Amino acid sequence: MSHTSAAVLHGIPMLRPDLSTVHFTAATAGKRSAHGITHQAELEDSEVIVLNDMRATAPARTVCDHARLGTLEQAVCVIDSDLHLGIERCEIDQQVTRLRRHHGAPTLRAALALADGRAESIGETVSRLVLADDPLIPEPELQVPIWIDLDGGRQVYGDFGWRDESGTLRLVGEFDGRVKYHRSSPFSDQLPEDVLFAEKLREDAIRATGPHVVRWIWADSMRPKILHAKLESALRYVGLLR
Repeated sequence: MSHTSAAVLHGIPMLRPDLSTVHFTAATAGKRSAHGITHQAELEDSEVIVLNDMRATAPARTVCDHARLGTLEQAVCVIDSDLHLGIERCEIDQQVTRLRRHHGAPTLRAALALADGRAESIGETVSRLVLADDPLIPEPELQVPIWIDLDGGRQVYGDFGWRDESGTLRLVGEFDGRVKYHRSSPFSDQLPEDVLFAEKLREDAIRATGPHVVRWIWADSMRPKILHAKLESALRYVGLLR
C-alpha cells in the first residue's frame, strides 16, 4: 500500500483525498485497473513497514508520494499533518531528494518550503495558505502561547496570533472546525454542549488577557475574499492595520 491508501492506514489527515482508488507500489511495471493503481518504483527496506498486517510505505515516503498526486494546497496539508504527527523534516528532505526526478517533484519541493508542523489541523493549514495570499495581512505567529486565568491558571495556544511593535499580543485568530464541538474523544462521555461551553470559557479567558479574538469556519476558508475581509477588519480594529 502506498500514496493516499497508505496515508489512510497511517491515519494521516489529508485535504479532499480521492479514496476511490487503491494505491500500491511495486518494483515491477506499473499498471492501472478500474479500482487500483500500481506505481512502479524501487523501495528501500527503510521505506516499507508492516501496519495492521499489511506492507505499507513508511510515513515520510507516504506523504511525499501523496503530495505528488494533487495540488500544492493538498501537498502542504499532508506534509503539515506528517510533521505535526512527529515525522522529522529531515526524513521528508531525504525523500524529496530521492524523488527529485519523479512526476510531481516540483509540487513536492514547493509544498515542503511552505510546510509547518505547528498546524494542528487541515483547517489551520488551509487558513494559513489563504491568509498568505493577502499582502495586507502580516504573517501570523502560529500556536501562540497564552496564559489564562482558568482552572487555577493554565497555558493555552491560539491558532494564530498578531503582536504590535512592543510584542504585545493584540489579535488571536482561531479556525473554528466543527470537530471541536463533538465529543472530545471517541472514549469520552463529555457531551457536545459541554465541549462547546468549555470552548466559550476558554475564549472568554483569552479575551480577558487583552487580545481581541476573531474566529472563522471552513466556509470562510473556502472563500478567500471573505476570510481576507474578516482578518483585515479585525487587524484594523486592534490598530495593526490602517
